[in-house]
Amino acid sequence: MLIWLLLVWSLGWFALPLSRRVWDAVPHDSTRGGMSDDSSDEDLATGCLPDGGLAAGRVLLLWGWTLLSFWLGHGAVPVRQSALLLYLLMALCALCAARDWPGLRSTIRARRRGIVASESAFLLVFLLFFVLRGFWPDQSSWQGSGSGEKPMDMALLSACARAERLPPPNPYAAGTRLESYYYLGHLQAALLTDAIGSQPRHTYNLMCATLPALCFSLLVSLCAALTDRLRGGVITAALVLCSGTLEPLRQWWNRAGRGEFHLWPLDYFATSRVIPNTINEYPWFTFSYADLHAHFLAMPLVLLVVALGWALHGRTWRSAARFSPQDSRPALFLLPLCGLALGALLAANTWDFPVCFLLLVLCLLGLRPQSKNQSAPMSKRASWIFGIVAALDVLVVAMAAAAPFLSRLRSSAEGPHLLAQPASPALAWLMVWGLICAAWIATLATTELKRLYAPSAPAPSAPALSAPDKDELQRVPQSGNFMVRNRIALAILCSLGVVFAALGVVTGEEFFVLFLLCAMTLWTGIEAQRAQNSAQAFLCRMALCGLLALLWSETTWAGFLSPPYHRQDTVFKFGLQAWLLLGTAAACGAAAAPSGSAIRGSAMKSLLHRRLLATLGLALLAVALTASLSTTVARARGFEHFAGWDAWTHLAPAERAAADWLQRHARDGTHLIEAEKRRGSDYSEFTRYTHATGIPTVVGPAAHTWQWGLGGARSMFQETDDWAEVARRKADVRAFYTVPDAVLRAALLRRYGVRYVVCGELERREYGAANVARVERSLPVVFRAGTGAARVVICGAPAAPP
Repeated sequence: MLIWLLLVWSLGWFALPLSRRVWDAVPHDSTRGGMSDDSSDEDLATGCLPDGGLAAGRVLLLWGWTLLSFWLGHGAVPVRQSALLLYLLMALCALCAARDWPGLRSTIRARRRGIVASESAFLLVFLLFFVLRGFWPDQSSWQGSGSGEKPMDMALLSACARAERLPPPNPYAAGTRLESYYYLGHLQAALLTDAIGSQPRHTYNLMCATLPALCFSLLVSLCAALTDRLRGGVITAALVLCSGTLEPLRQWWNRAGRGEFHLWPLDYFATSRVIPNTINEYPWFTFSYADLHAHFLAMPLVLLVVALGWALHGRTWRSAARFSPQDSRPALFLLPLCGLALGALLAANTWDFPVCFLLLVLCLLGLRPQSKNQSAPMSKRASWIFGIVAALDVLVVAMAAAAPFLSRLRSSAEGPHLLAQPASPALAWLMVWGLICAAWIATLATTELKRLYAPSAPAPSAPALSAPDKDELQRVPQSGNFMVRNRIALAILCSLGVVFAALGVVTGEEFFVLFLLCAMTLWTGIEAQRAQNSAQAFLCRMALCGLLALLWSETTWAGFLSPPYHRQDTVFKFGLQAWLLLGTAAACGAAAAPSGSAIRGSAMKSLLHRRLLATLGLALLAVALTASLSTTVARARGFEHFAGWDAWTHLAPAERAAADWLQRHARDGTHLIEAEKRRGSDYSEFTRYTHATGIPTVVGPAAHTWQWGLGGARSMFQETDDWAEVARRKADVRAFYTVPDAVLRAALLRRYGVRYVVCGELERREYGAANVARVERSLPVVFRAGTGAARVVICGAPAAPP
């Protein structure tokens, strides 16, 4: 654990020479201690982070190494060799640090408070989730065990760790490669595993603790920049990542109706299944449930893209306020970084790509480059054209970075389809999104009131252009008609709100969700154009992307599931993105909202009733935190038994010994055959050796075997039926264990290139002890463990696989 933690933690410091140029592009006064905890008069420029980019650089170096290894793997470089590249990259970073030591030391001194905050968040969160994983470390897969899809993720991680080339072998279809599923995040976990010379059984839970730590540290830094306070960054990041849904209210109401009311315990799983037939995971549930699925593995990368967007937005805002030639060069330097991050996102979790790309596009629009011979920035029209061209450049780089994945992709998902309305019940939807939407609406309303009632400021004088960045970036009204314009804008917004509310009343709750989202999206888009400072403008862009993601999930669906679960994945993936973007914007906006002293007291009292709203908001926040607390206690199994961190804890001693033997003796290209379940088996104890070791078996769980592909020509533009191949493989496995024909068994071993045959308790139970004993007698035994019914025998095929 210490070696893993030291390696991941040190990546941020090795990447600091690069990351400080991205997120700390202003000179510092070494006598100052970074962003103030109690005031906002620090010289933190727009687009910079209070830790100098330390947390973001950690994620940047980690994913840069992963993407490089991804390309090398497709060039037939083994993963275990690519893992060693990390140490070469660290050496190069150390060389850069030595050459840039004065500037690096200046950054560390100036940002020491921000560095302490983000590093403390990383270490504390890592230790918290590492301890929690010790209460539930195993990968048991049978229905009702609560382990979800961890066995599938363990198989992917193990397959990547032993792969001699990429794409890795498909664990669920011996003889094929994994070309129909995103695995870049699992490759990252495998690279870290090989880098410290460990095994996936020991590093799976370490990765489950690392991902939340990366997310917390990066979001603390980003929120501190957006709220202009370290304390605000810590609080808002905790609110975004620790809050849950309002599902406890429904559970308490139902218990009261049955006359058996009690506050505890809660059905923790139901807090992530609020909207019928969908998945509504929130970050803390994802962290605690600890499925190493693509959405979880890509969360730090999504936040990295947001941080890159903040850096781009800073250059855009500064070039609009007072252009200097130094602004365009870092912005152009950022473009390939944004493209590489988006390319990694395409291969890690394709669902995240559209929303993150949209955020970068919004940050690029308005960038005004300047040549050496120009005395002024480009016109607004020309800057928009340049922004569009820059966005296309980012897109091209992203596609090129993900080319090995995209060129081989054989998707099982259907394209977008329109949903019948209403898609989500209004009450259930509000239990997921009500608190976040209310916080964002309050932020917009408070900003509007401040703009309406604040006294008009005089036009800036010429010397203002030479003031520090932070002062000159404040956009102040320059017209005597300022009050009139804002009163008109407020009247228009209120009128639109009345119209949407009236439509909602007339149609009942059927279209309430759509009307609310449309109104919030329109208001946010208008506010993004009228923002008076860079943080407010960036928050509006984040919120706009989150709202559009929610609108998309309420109007369309994509995937491969049948009704009524057809929109499950769309709501799940876009909802988690919206939680990070809209939730962060709402939390930071509420924390940075102007106080009542900036607005007429009587108007504030009559229009907002601040104390009443604050009390109601705190009560709902307590409910949301209760949902997360219930998830933590349940996933730690009530803290009753500490089981350690071995992911094979669920295996019997003989099975664990057999899995360890297979792990040590199998190579890339080795296949095995073990019991399949007659029907389904997606969440069962079957395929336990493939799950533990990643060694491909003839057929895995039926639905996931079909989803991961079987080497056919299936694509989103060409429908083929791989279910027939799944059924054929299942029949072949059953025939191998039950048919007495030795010639048939030998033909099946050759067809699938099987090297090892498992004869254990599960095989005897599924196919009959006599049939399995016959298989044992027909093949040489290479491993034996256990006695009686619990014995495990592994037989070797007479010839190596083709």
